[in-house]
Amino acid sequence: MSYTKVVEVQQRLFALDHALGILDWDNLVMMPPKGATDRAEAAGTLQAMTHELITSDQLGEYLEGCDAAELDEWAKANIRELRLQRQEAFAVPADLLMAIERAIVRCDQEWRVNRAKNDWESNVESLEEVFNLFRQKAKCLGDALSITPYDALANSWERGLTQAIIDPVFDRLRRELPDIIENVLVQQSPVVPLTGDFSEDKQMSLSRTFSERLGLDYGRARMDTSFHPFSSGSVNDSRVTTRFESDSFLQSVYAAFHETGHALYTQGLPIDHRYEPAGSACGMMMHESQSLFIEMQICRSDAFLQFFHPIACNHFNVNRESQEWSFENFRNNVREVKKSYIRVDADECTYPLHVLLRYKLEQKVLSGELRVADLPGAWNDEMTELLGLSTAGNYRNGVMQDTHWFSGIIGYFPSYTLGALTAAQFYSALVRDIGDPTEDIRRGNCEGVVHWLKHNIHQKGRLMSSMDLIQQVTGSPLSVDYFLNHLHTRYLA
Repeated sequence: MSYTKVVEVQQRLFALDHALGILDWDNLVMMPPKGATDRAEAAGTLQAMTHELITSDQLGEYLEGCDAAELDEWAKANIRELRLQRQEAFAVPADLLMAIERAIVRCDQEWRVNRAKNDWESNVESLEEVFNLFRQKAKCLGDALSITPYDALANSWERGLTQAIIDPVFDRLRRELPDIIENVLVQQSPVVPLTGDFSEDKQMSLSRTFSERLGLDYGRARMDTSFHPFSSGSVNDSRVTTRFESDSFLQSVYAAFHETGHALYTQGLPIDHRYEPAGSACGMMMHESQSLFIEMQICRSDAFLQFFHPIACNHFNVNRESQEWSFENFRNNVREVKKSYIRVDADECTYPLHVLLRYKLEQKVLSGELRVADLPGAWNDEMTELLGLSTAGNYRNGVMQDTHWFSGIIGYFPSYTLGALTAAQFYSALVRDIGDPTEDIRRGNCEGVVHWLKHNIHQKGRLMSSMDLIQQVTGSPLSVDYFLNHLHTRYLA
């Protein structure tokens, strides 16, 4: 009887979380700027309702009354997840959660206006408030879980993720990537920029076409535009966004590929368990592995580019026999390695260095070692050291380029790089299990690849931790080796 009551609570929690997700999507995609105040109140109220439900004595009684011997593996995983959620909810006061919700809506709305104007100073106060509130939240969670404040925030995105796991990965990448990048820069062929009529309508049409070919079900999804591409939603209501550049379609299309990878994971989750905490994604490191598997492992491969190239040429009505639009130059444009300012446009060789910069700085701000007001200078120092680029005075393409800190996404950045490592390791396991998919991909057939991902990863939901799932699927713990070998094979072989 108790578990039946738990199921009812799970469905209510799902409904509240889904409503919050749609409000957040609307905030980032469609909401008028002056709606921010009312939206913050609405979101804060839903957060408070969720907090009240998860911390209720009634749910505690239901959980205690469950007989583990009578539960299947999904029910046991749900009990585990709900107990963890209760532990975290009891640690963070409801009024702090509401204050955070209001602060991040305000800060994010200001960021959208101020970034366009390259105006850092006007965002300092609201960003300071966000970091101060998250510093309080991190301490509450850290004390409750007996971990450091930063680990507490990283754990909120990927359970069990700690600096002890992250630091050795970044230390090795910091040692080895610079030489790889320099060798690639010396060896790669010159790139002739692609030109043509890249209207937003044409870019969106191409993005939708390819996302469908990759397996995205638009009966359960939609694609829109936003300041910063993202994916959200549930099994039956998946939301994807991209953004456009007038002089290049590749950024938009590859953003769509990346977010399609997220959405395929969301749509591939076990539908019969969609209202259950164990039926959700394993964590954001795993989510990023799925987006990067599609974007990097599949959609930047020679095989996929051979399929993509003629379709893109026809779509934009260009001559693929010309030097500019030849397959070789098309591939060089897609896979060009260069030291650049913008993380979301970075190639897979330099991308981890962009993440390392953010990881290092958010740790310092959270600990109080670095003031928010001093972030631009610290950003410039790190960017100069890691990529040889100065961002002095260039806030738009420096410290203000990402929405993450301004919208309260702190402790998330390591998930990107760990996701890239996981994607490379999964691809190796896929080839071991079903053989080399190159010929299918060259014909535009990704069904076998997506089926393997769905069967081995998506359908597992949150039955186990991401690290345990990696071990189960690949037969070994997460390793940097697969990613570095991938870079050597693709760029230096």
